[in-house]
Amino acid sequence: MVAPLFTEWLPAREEKLGDFPLFFHYVNVGPDVAEHEMITDVYLPLRRWPHTAEPSDAIQARICVQ
Repeated sequence: MVAPLFTEWLPAREEKLGDFPLFFHYVNVGPDVAEHEMITDVYLPLRRWPHTAEPSDAIQARICVQ
């Protein structure tokens, strides 16, 4: 599911990965939420531009899976 972030999105923007791993925020997961209505935010930490050793804020992408 997140492979396109690394294989397409990241190279197209000439960004560099930060030193923190990719992480997920499960927004509305629970027993009363249908699987097709669940939302997960994906955070991909990047380095500041120009590419320094200082990490930037994570980039958030909401992935819709159908």
